[in-house]
Amino acid sequence: MAKIRTQSFYKLRSTVAKDPEYERLSIADKLKLDKAYREYQIAVYLIAIENKLQIKPVLEYLGNNTRIRGPTMYNNFCSYDPVAGPIHRD
Repeated sequence: MAKIRTQSFYKLRSTVAKDPEYERLSIADKLKLDKAYREYQIAVYLIAIENKLQIKPVLEYLGNNTRIRGPTMYNNFCSYDPVAGPIHRD
């Protein structure tokens, strides 16, 4: 584990994707992830306070304030219409 801690971000991503063993999270895993996420949030807010930034653009930049939009009539039309679908995907 000490060797893994010194790897770059991209190497870590490939390492974790290479050989996963478990699909479900245990309670201990959830607690560790909650703690890591809380530390991340604190670091983001400290940077915003230090640089006197509004929090909304900071969270939007990081993707934490992104609103997922549902399907639209146009997207449904392009998905199910046999003529419009290929034109939309082209």
